[in-house]
Amino acid sequence: MKSIIYIFLFCFWFSLDLSAQKYSTMVMEDWVDGNWKATSKFTNAFDSKGNIIKATIELWDELFGIWDKTVTTHTLNSNSMIDYSITQMWNNDENNWVNSQKTIYTYDESNRILTEKMQMWMDTEWMDVSISTNTYNANGMLVNKLSKNGFFGEMSNFMQIIYSFNSDGTENQTIMQMWNTESGTWKNQMRSTNTYNSSKNIVSVLTENDEAGEWVNNMNSILSYNPDGSVKEALGQDWVEGSWLDSWKEFQTYDSNGSVKEKLIMDWLPEQSKWENGARWTYTYDTSSIIQPELATTDFISVFPNPFADIIEIKCNSLAETNIRLYSSSGQLVRIFTPDESHSSINLGSLAKGVYLLQISTNKSQNLVKLLKYK
Repeated sequence: MKSIIYIFLFCFWFSLDLSAQKYSTMVMEDWVDGNWKATSKFTNAFDSKGNIIKATIELWDELFGIWDKTVTTHTLNSNSMIDYSITQMWNNDENNWVNSQKTIYTYDESNRILTEKMQMWMDTEWMDVSISTNTYNANGMLVNKLSKNGFFGEMSNFMQIIYSFNSDGTENQTIMQMWNTESGTWKNQMRSTNTYNSSKNIVSVLTENDEAGEWVNNMNSILSYNPDGSVKEALGQDWVEGSWLDSWKEFQTYDSNGSVKEKLIMDWLPEQSKWENGARWTYTYDTSSIIQPELATTDFISVFPNPFADIIEIKCNSLAETNIRLYSSSGQLVRIFTPDESHSSINLGSLAKGVYLLQISTNKSQNLVKLLKYK
């Protein structure tokens, strides 16, 4: 799907974290036979502080004619930073959610990410598969990101990204290196170099590949801006036989609040010497309320009454080996409970009225339920 390729290019070259954008939904469409066809859907859910606590991705499977779904649930720490994230995939054959990936974060005293450990679900337990470690300079700027891969606790060097900066603090260059296991050394793979205008906005990104120890042009991205400093257009060019050739371009439009409303990406057709629609991303925003849909699960789980005054009841097929945690709306852990076999009664009368998040984790799934205490 063309839209998926554009996601990769835009995220990689411009270091854009889509999940960090505070949109509620984003629909991606490809231009197919003169019409727009939806290929991907992204939905974010937020807590009362506007932190994203759940991200749902749906990808259209053309072969089977179904939407493939994944859900990532973020558990926040007391500083509203992500403590860990769990990604689950929907099994269309068995109609249940299946654990897929877990990412655990650590931070320094300035809430900068120190490590990101990724785990994959292996039958009955999480297994470490990679870990990334960030290094910062005295000014708090990220200067190195080292990634290691492995299984069963044996991690080895895989990739590192080295960042350098200009005297004004803007990012100058990034170099990606891959670990050569035979020589035991790092080998240059790719680098990107930014240039800026007087407002410190990036106006071009030159990407080069390492070929036999020489940096060779690969792609160039040129950006233009609106008077308010927002991106107006981006043009992508490929290096072909010693010259730059147009490849794609992107236009961005904004709503009255200055948020991105639409991205339109067009492809250059050299044989026809014209631009053609390629992909379109449409955003919607809704921050008027806390959004907290429950995860679908193979476990029958019921929490009542809701809203409640003092006592809540939790019922499940089996609450054995179940972890129950109660968080405030800001993400602060309030209590941890040990339930009975299939039923648990919890007295929350001492808590202040307000919104709480009840996390119920079993060996099959994780559920997050929004509770309202009205007195």
